[in-house]
Amino acid sequence: CLIGHVACVLPAPGATGIELLWSVPEGNQADAPALDPAGRLRSCAGARLGHVEAELRDMDAAERHQTFSFTCAAGNPPSATRIAEPPEIFIDVRDGRYTLDLRWFGSARDLDAAPLLGTIHQTLAVTADTIVPVELELRTPLLPWALDLRGTAACEQLTLEILYADPAADLLDPDPALPAYRHNLRSEQGLHFGGPIPCASLSDGLQSFTDLDRGAYRLLLDIDGRRCEQGFLVDQDSAPLAVDLAKPGCAG
Repeated sequence: CLIGHVACVLPAPGATGIELLWSVPEGNQADAPALDPAGRLRSCAGARLGHVEAELRDMDAAERHQTFSFTCAAGNPPSATRIAEPPEIFIDVRDGRYTLDLRWFGSARDLDAAPLLGTIHQTLAVTADTIVPVELELRTPLLPWALDLRGTAACEQLTLEILYADPAADLLDPDPALPAYRHNLRSEQGLHFGGPIPCASLSDGLQSFTDLDRGAYRLLLDIDGRRCEQGFLVDQDSAPLAVDLAKPGCAG
C-alpha cells in the first residue's frame, strides 16, 4: 500500500504512525445546560453508524495517498477500554506532513447506499519514532420527527416521555438510572414531554420536532394511569408515529 498498513495490535517500540479514535456525541439541546449533549455518547449501533473512511494524503508527495475503511465500532470503544487498552486502529506511516479526511456513514446493508453523515478535514505532522494520537467527534445531523396524536378527547391526563430503545446497547457508557432520552422536549406546537398534561389542552394532529438525534426509541405513554410503550425510529426516512389515545394499541 502507498501509506503503511493498518494494525490491530499494540505498535512495536519505535513505531511511526497514527492512532485513531472517535466518539459519537448527541446534539439535542432540550435539557441544556443541565445536560451537555456532547457528554452523552452513543455507541455506533445507537447512532446507527456503519463504517468510517479515513483518507490519508502525503502533503509532500501527491502520489502517496490511501483510503482505509473501518467499522465504526473499531474506533469507538467504551471509556473503560480506552483507558485500559491501546486503540484498535493504528496506521503505520513514515514521518512527514499529512492531511486526514474522515468520512462517516449511516448503517446500511448495501455499503454503497449508506448515507454520508459527516466529514472532518485535519492536517497532521508525524515525526520519526512517534505515534500521533488522533481522537475526533463524529457528529451527525439532527433530524425531524413527528407524533401524529389522535383521540385527545378520550382522556383526562396524558404524560409522554421518550426513552432509549435499549440504553445498554445505544449508549457508549450507559447509566441504568437515566433511561430517558430528554426530560424537557417541546414540540413546535408546544406539546411538552416529561410531565402531566391535561388532555383538554390538546388537539388532534401532528406534533413536530426538528432536532432529534438519530436512533431507536420508545415512546412511553401514561394515559389516565394506563401505561404503555410504542417503539419508533428517528432517521432520514422516518414517518410520523401515529398514536390514538382512545385505543393506543401498544405494549405495556
